[in-house]
Amino acid sequence: MISKQWNIALAGIFAITVPVAISSHAQAADAPAACPSGNLTIIRISTITPKGTIAGFEKAAADHAKWYASHGYKEDQVVAAPVLLFDAATSKLSKSPDTVITFHYHSHDVPQDKQDKAWDAYVAEYNANSEIKSTTLVCMPH
Repeated sequence: MISKQWNIALAGIFAITVPVAISSHAQAADAPAACPSGNLTIIRISTITPKGTIAGFEKAAADHAKWYASHGYKEDQVVAAPVLLFDAATSKLSKSPDTVITFHYHSHDVPQDKQDKAWDAYVAEYNANSEIKSTTLVCMPH
């Protein structure tokens, strides 16, 4: 039996991925062998905290993307997407009020000495608005 609501979270992408525990050092060292396409992508599912907002989370994601672009990481792209809920009784989709997904395409390891005040600021925005529920590292084909 299908529940009345279920998440649609880009099932096609998740069907071809295998979750792994990641550390930034392992990410950098294993990237060429594990991901020949060079498109390491970090997928995070987050929930909005009681004191947080979707708008605050979206600003954090925009500032996250801006940080990478302004610090020479031109391939990195950060995209936030709403999770969609399906109501079987009405056959309608709606945005989850408290669950979001971020995709960090072409992610690169950033040494701690390069993580400046602007880095700390976008991380603080994420922390003020959300809590990470899961992190998955995948090798996207392109």
